[in-house]
Amino acid sequence: MIEIKSKTGQVILKVVKVSPETLPSAGDRRLSLEIRSQKLNFKNHSFWVTKVEWEKFQVAALKLLAKHKGTAVLQGMSPGSCRLVLEVKSHPKIEMTVSINELSAARNVYPRTAAFLEDVLDQEWLLELENSLKE
Repeated sequence: MIEIKSKTGQVILKVVKVSPETLPSAGDRRLSLEIRSQKLNFKNHSFWVTKVEWEKFQVAALKLLAKHKGTAVLQGMSPGSCRLVLEVKSHPKIEMTVSINELSAARNVYPRTAAFLEDVLDQEWLLELENSLKE
């Protein structure tokens, strides 16, 4: 479980399922996402990420925490479905943006925003975040 605490809330990511080695998509992960904040209580959302996308996010997030610069992005496999961004825009603040969209089967209908959170990470929580990313 990865818990990201911000000034006004938190985002919880849990790995729900990992594709077995016998499948072509071996290592892909289904994640559950929950957002708790003063303005938003969003839960029961899950999305898939590729093994490569997950590993890239972990590496980028760890670099960002160590050097206090850069960006780490976690993007769901369905384009536009879910996107989590950690970014250092002004040192030492690490900003987080989470965007979740409801997608339509109709190609001419644009996604509708289901949840959106933009906040600054709680500096006291960064060591715990770093440890959870290493698991």
